Amino acid sequence: MDFDLGRFVADKYFPDSFEGKAQWNGHGIAIRLSVETDNETKCTLGALAVSAKTLLAQAEQWDAAAKDKIIEKLYVLWKDTCAKDENGNLNRDEFYAKMQLTSIGIYDGEYFEMEYENWDLFQSQWIMVVGTLSDGIEDAGIAG
Repeated sequence: MDFDLGRFVADKYFPDSFEGKAQWNGHGIAIRLSVETDNETKCTLGALAVSAKTLLAQAEQWDAAAKDKIIEKLYVLWKDTCAKDENGNLNRDEFYAKMQLTSIGIYDGEYFEMEYENWDLFQSQWIMVVGTLSDGIEDAGIAG
């Protein structure tokens, strides 16, 4: 339990991961903190909680950076391969508006993954955005 973040529950399938909930720009998301005890850095749950608080406190900036990376990496790909007749005329902002952040996983202290639902823009795949607190958003791609 973290006073600011609330209650986290150990994942029964991944014993080094803890699941919680948070608000991100007005809607609820899942937060996953993964201690990764086999990693040499031996990051603590407290350090992961600090990273989560930093991301949440700066949600607008991180959301804008994620939007830029998603559009940069995926909009043209979608137009060329997946655009359906009814959605084929979406501009970049409309394309991003169909995305919704559903969860953030935080690993190794400052490394994070943001998972987005995309309402079948890429069939049943989801969007994964990765980055670090120090270097910012690094990449976006299709996952699942």
